[in-house]
Amino acid sequence: MRPIVTTTLFALGLVAIGCGGQVLVGGEPGDGGPGGAGSSGSGSSSGGSAGASSGSSGDASGSGSSGGSGSSSGASSTGSSSGAGSSGGSFSSSSSGAGDSVGTVALNQYVGSGTSPPTGSSFFFTASFSTSSAAAACTATLTSGSCAFYLCAVPQSPPGVSAGRLTIAGGELSSPLTVDPMSGTNAYQYGVSGDLLDGPQPMTITSAGGVVPAFARSITPPPLLQLNQPPVRSGGAPVIIPTSQDLVLTWDTGKTQPGATVVVTGSTNAENGENYFTCSFAPTASAAAIPQAVLAPYAHTGAGYMTVGQYTATSFSAGSFTVTMTALVDSSGDVEFE
Repeated sequence: MRPIVTTTLFALGLVAIGCGGQVLVGGEPGDGGPGGAGSSGSGSSSGGSAGASSGSSGDASGSGSSGGSGSSSGASSTGSSSGAGSSGGSFSSSSSGAGDSVGTVALNQYVGSGTSPPTGSSFFFTASFSTSSAAAACTATLTSGSCAFYLCAVPQSPPGVSAGRLTIAGGELSSPLTVDPMSGTNAYQYGVSGDLLDGPQPMTITSAGGVVPAFARSITPPPLLQLNQPPVRSGGAPVIIPTSQDLVLTWDTGKTQPGATVVVTGSTNAENGENYFTCSFAPTASAAAIPQAVLAPYAHTGAGYMTVGQYTATSFSAGSFTVTMTALVDSSGDVEFE
């Protein structure tokens, strides 16, 4: 069973674990880094995200679910997702503002095992743009090295602004997808089952323009990265995670991408994604450690999950708007915190 989260953020996953509708990848809310560019409105997702999607372009609704395992169902033509949006990586689509006129565009490919849950792989897209700052949804109560532990609450974000219809092209898409802003929030959401984000094939997002001027920007997603140690796998047996010592991580550098960032997140099923830890590492390192201090809040909490992936990021200007675009590819597995 995966935790349930509010679906105000893409559901960020990019990143990631949903935290009051916000998921972070490699940065605190509003720090201007990936997943930290301040944008308001809704959106949700993140690593392992998917919403049951159906129908033509338009809006998205429903509850979000997190934990790195996501699945989606239904016809998925253009732009609309309704039903459960899920997130399990660590991304940020609804974040506090580092300033006015900002935006976030997030693409997330969750790679599942075909077991239940999750049911295979899923792709999720979110975007939001704002001319005013939003309240921080998550607060880092503990930091150690490149890791942090977050406590989250549902933010009261002002409505975003429109960039017009967004078109997604490239990757494994046989034809472009279009996504329209949701009524009332101007957030963008789209979810569908399958593998659409397939590095190193670039994805291009084109905006028809609105309050946010028209733009066209491409990003190349990284390949899926899996841990060698601990062997956390989608559909695999739960891995014991000691919380009394640092947790050493190792991965295959042959599956990393220059310029990408490795991101590892985790939480317990009981937390519902409201509290979580996240760590960011250079992919070329091949090994890193999650400090014991970051794991300590989960001592003897039992069943949980960890999500592992890597993302690429780029920032650009659209008129007065500073927009951060991220592409996250991740997967997750069950763990037992002891």
